[in-house]
Amino acid sequence: MSRWSSAVIGIVLGLVFLGAAALLLDWHEVWKVLSDARWTWVLTALAVVPAYIYVKALRWRVLMTPVAATTSRRLLPAVWAGNAGNYLAPHFGELVRVMVAGEQIGANRSALLATIGVERFFDFTALGILAAVILLPGGDALSPALAAAMGAMAVLAVVLLAVVMAFLAWPEPLLGLATRVTQWLSPRVHKFLMRALRNGMAGLSTMRKPALVMSAGMLSLAQWVLIGVCVAASMKAVALPVWIAPVAAVVLLNVAGLVLPAAPGHVGTIQLAFILGLQGFEIGREPSFAASLVFNAAMVVPVMLIGFPILSRAGVQLGAYLAGRLRIDVT
Repeated sequence: MSRWSSAVIGIVLGLVFLGAAALLLDWHEVWKVLSDARWTWVLTALAVVPAYIYVKALRWRVLMTPVAATTSRRLLPAVWAGNAGNYLAPHFGELVRVMVAGEQIGANRSALLATIGVERFFDFTALGILAAVILLPGGDALSPALAAAMGAMAVLAVVLLAVVMAFLAWPEPLLGLATRVTQWLSPRVHKFLMRALRNGMAGLSTMRKPALVMSAGMLSLAQWVLIGVCVAASMKAVALPVWIAPVAAVVLLNVAGLVLPAAPGHVGTIQLAFILGLQGFEIGREPSFAASLVFNAAMVVPVMLIGFPILSRAGVQLGAYLAGRLRIDVT
């Protein structure tokens, strides 16, 4: 599937999700709930966002320790821009983050890209652990959608761990296999792919260091807790009852929904996650939808406002990415 096709499908799915929710809503009730929003909690949700971005930058610094010596502060622009890019098109932000950070700290870009692959393993593992600890004891509220989301997180974490461990345990045999598999490609593409794989091996070496693994794991848990706090503040803003299980359900379904192509700003996906996640806890559609709009405004808008100028100054163009012309320099 081309990137253009993925982007179009994401927009269509977002509109479908949004339309499906809209058809089931009493819009007079939605407006009433929003008009009575508590601005103290809206501001609380907004305040969580820079803390989340900082923790994400701090974890990335830990994961790139074997690749480059830098500080979390120097990585912040790349993380802001990367998150903004991901709100534009699926996976665009990962390339943005690597290109901005690579330019700023002078690290090998394919090695940085490999650290983002390791980052995904920590993301899915930490979220899966939190979801299992919080949701499994109250199994009666575990809807089919939640059960499927937890299963998806577990499978993705296991697959990513298997890939990382395989490359750490048998680097040369797997590189040899990759050499044979890619020989049918043009010499230029074959050379590019093999150089990228070899450079990327350094980005995986964090997994050989128990102290770094522990630090990255704890920061991953902290990152999801902050997202949960933003969800909880969004719910409190529209006077919803808040306890840990429904918050965990919304976070889990929101992440699971992003496995599919997503619309810009994750519009539709976030709304569906709130409605499906909260309906198992006897929370109505209208207040759930209203809370999702608060979350969209608090989490997405500030990231776009701060990240887009950084992305623009870096010269990274969405059109080039969608057309397949945006490349990682692996020299």
